[in-house]
Amino acid sequence: MSLYCIDTEALEGNKMSKVQKHNRKVLWSDRAFLLLPFLVMGIVLWSGGEGQKELQAEQAHYCDMVESGAWPDYKDTYDESCK
Repeated sequence: MSLYCIDTEALEGNKMSKVQKHNRKVLWSDRAFLLLPFLVMGIVLWSGGEGQKELQAEQAHYCDMVESGAWPDYKDTYDESCK
């Protein structure tokens, strides 16, 4: 008894049976499922870096506005934050 089952009709003319087509679809969905956590992790890391850049830009804008006298020094944080 053989451990492998060969579909001779599928070998003739490279035709795939319905089961083989289904198995191929399952393999691709399994691979996509395995890649999903890496995709999510990449999006989270990218968005976290963008938030940090935005925070630094807001801090620089605050320092410029207080230094020019357009805004008051909110809670006396200018000396700690901007120098």
